[in-house]
Amino acid sequence: MYHTLWNLINKISDKESAAGIYLAVNIVCWTALTVLLGIAGAVLIHIDLAKAVLNILCAGTYAGIIFGLVGGILYLQRRTGEDDL
Repeated sequence: MYHTLWNLINKISDKESAAGIYLAVNIVCWTALTVLLGIAGAVLIHIDLAKAVLNILCAGTYAGIIFGLVGGILYLQRRTGEDDL
């Protein structure tokens, strides 16, 4: 997923802003995916959505930060290391 998103961002943006756009899109994608899965899970197991929405949003935020930001930074660092070789 990281590689595909990076290639897409590189095609549509200039080189100076590609990393920033990549990290922002990565965070939004991970957050939205987690929130959508949380809502679907709550509906499937018949949990009151009004009571679960705070926990779902919190989990989405953490997923965006951990997998989106930190994962994206680690991917960019590894990719930059490969380009220097």
